[in-house]
Amino acid sequence: MRRANTVWDVAVVGAGPAGALAARQIARDGLRVLLVEQDRLPRDKACGCCLSARGIETLAACRLSRHLGKLVPRRYDALRLASGGAEALIPLPPGVTLNRTRLDGMLVDEAAAGGATVLDETRAELEPLQSPLDVGRTLRLVPRGGGTPFCIQARMVVLAAGIGNRVALRELDGAVVHRAARIGVSCVLGATDPVPWTDGAINMAVAREGYVGAARLEDGRWRVAAALEAHHLRRAGRVSGLVRQVLQSAGWSAPSGLESAAWRGTPALWRHPRRVAARRLFAVGDAAGYVEPFTGEGIACALDAGRVVAELAIQGVAHWSDALIDAWTDTITRSVQRGWRAATVAAYLVRQPVLATTTTALLARYPGLAAHAVAYVNRSREGGSL
Repeated sequence: MRRANTVWDVAVVGAGPAGALAARQIARDGLRVLLVEQDRLPRDKACGCCLSARGIETLAACRLSRHLGKLVPRRYDALRLASGGAEALIPLPPGVTLNRTRLDGMLVDEAAAGGATVLDETRAELEPLQSPLDVGRTLRLVPRGGGTPFCIQARMVVLAAGIGNRVALRELDGAVVHRAARIGVSCVLGATDPVPWTDGAINMAVAREGYVGAARLEDGRWRVAAALEAHHLRRAGRVSGLVRQVLQSAGWSAPSGLESAAWRGTPALWRHPRRVAARRLFAVGDAAGYVEPFTGEGIACALDAGRVVAELAIQGVAHWSDALIDAWTDTITRSVQRGWRAATVAAYLVRQPVLATTTTALLARYPGLAAHAVAYVNRSREGGSL
C-alpha cells in the first residue's frame, strides 16, 4: 500500500459544518490541514435547514457573516407548533434557513481559502495506535471508484463524520443508542406546491407517531424533515403515508407532493459514543452525539464545536497531553450538551400526545411562557468558548 510522504498537522474527517469550520480555523493558524469527505462535494444532507441565532453568532465570531449574507438565506422568527388540533405561534430570535448544499459548500470553500487541502470522494479509516508514544495517527484513505488506497500521518485527528461512523464506534468504545430513538427522514417540495405552512417560521406538527417540521428555503422550496417512530414506519410501509398521518393528526392538511417526493433517511437519531475523545483524536458534531433535532439547534451545536475544537487541536499539535482528552470531554459535557439537554426535554414532551397538545394550547394562550426555554437554548457564550 502506498504511503504518502506528507505529514499533516491535522486531518479532519467529514466536511459538514463542524468539520469544515474546524479545518478553516486550524488552517488559518498556519497549520497543515487535510479535510477529507467520503461524498462528492458539494453534497446535500438528509436533515433540516435551520441556522438559529446561536449558529449565526458563531459564524459572526469567525468573521463569516459576510459570506453567509452572500447566500441570501431566508429569515424566520417564530415556531408554529401544532398538536391535536391546538396551535401556537412562539417568537424566536431571528434565524435563517438555507439549503445545506450551499451552507456546507461555503464553509468548505472558506476552509480551502484559509489554507486547508480538501479531498472528497475518499473514505478515511483510522489505524489503531501502535504505541502510546506515537506522535501521530495513521489514516488509510480509500478513494471511491476503485482508486488505490494510501496512508497518511496526522499529528491530530478531528472526527466529524456524522452519525454511526465506524471509526467513532471503534475508537470511542462504541455507541449508546437510546431505546426510543426515532428515524430521521427528509425531502424537498417545490416552491409552487400548495402547503399548509407559514413562511418566516419553523412549522412543527407533533403526533404520537413522531413529528414533522417544515421551513422555506432561500430558493422558495420547502424542506420537510421528520423524526418518526420506527414501528409506526414499518406498519405504514411508506414514509409519505406516515408523514401525512402526523400532519393530519396535528390538524394540518398534507401537501399532495409528499408521495412523489424523493425521501432520504438517517440511522436512529438519538445516540452518542461512550467517549468523545481519545489519544490525538477529538469527535465533533454528530459524531460526538446526536439527540432528536426538535429544537432546531443541530447545526448551531456543530458550528460551536467546530470552532472550539480548533483551539484544542492546535494545542495538541504543539504538545500533546492526555489532559486534552479530559478538556474536550469537559467542554462537550458542559456546553455542547446544553443543546442536547434542551432537545432531550423536547423529545420527551412530544412523545406524550396529551401533554404535547395541552402544552401547545397553553402556549397559544400564553406565548410568553416559552421565553425562558428559548433564551436558554439561544443564550450567548462569553470568552470565546462554548
